[in-house]
Amino acid sequence: MQLTRLIGAKELRALGVPFSRAYLLKLEKRSQFPQRVRLGPNSVAWRLDEVQAWIEMRSAARGPQQELVPMAPRGRPKKTQIELEASSEARHERA
Repeated sequence: MQLTRLIGAKELRALGVPFSRAYLLKLEKRSQFPQRVRLGPNSVAWRLDEVQAWIEMRSAARGPQQELVPMAPRGRPKKTQIELEASSEARHERA
């Protein structure tokens, strides 16, 4: 018999599962997330292997990863040092 590691809510978040305990319970009832294991009256955990399989399934469902395209900068473009010096000189000439 192989032992499996159990993880609590903090470790679940560390694995990248950001859901609240209430939302996790809702997903579990819909069979959309691995079932929790009750450790005591106020303590629950999840099987690490089942959670990792769920994460892999979610990752595979999103399809192939596309190459990220850098976004164009927003707002007005920043002036180069030469442009700053030229505008400074123009202001001094007008004064």
